[in-house]
Amino acid sequence: PTLWPNLKIINCSCSGNLECFIPTLKYYIGSSVHVSSYIYACSETGSIGTPAKPHEQTSLFQLVPQHFYEFIPLAETSQDQPLTLLASEVEKGRIYEIVMTTHTGFYRYRNGDYIKVIEQGDNGPLIDFYGRG
Repeated sequence: PTLWPNLKIINCSCSGNLECFIPTLKYYIGSSVHVSSYIYACSETGSIGTPAKPHEQTSLFQLVPQHFYEFIPLAETSQDQPLTLLASEVEKGRIYEIVMTTHTGFYRYRNGDYIKVIEQGDNGPLIDFYGRG
């Protein structure tokens, strides 16, 4: 990149609705610059996930242990009393709405985010932000 010749990394949102802009960003900054998502968060609860593989160019997140998580399968999200699953019950490749109980007082909070389970990690599912409900 000619504007910032020493640029090595850009931390930004790279998934969900913003994923489509990454190829254009890379076109302008060059292929040698590492682009990664630095955090998955929302204003109400703060941090939800941190990069699972921070040195790889991915938007894969490990859920932070400060919250208790439940997951609503996509087909259940419009129900009054949807089925909820624990982190150990979610399936790779499926999309869920995330539900959080936080140490700051939110109880079974539905922020409207949909996540996709990419794989099961040692400490729970590794997820990608999929979009908003």
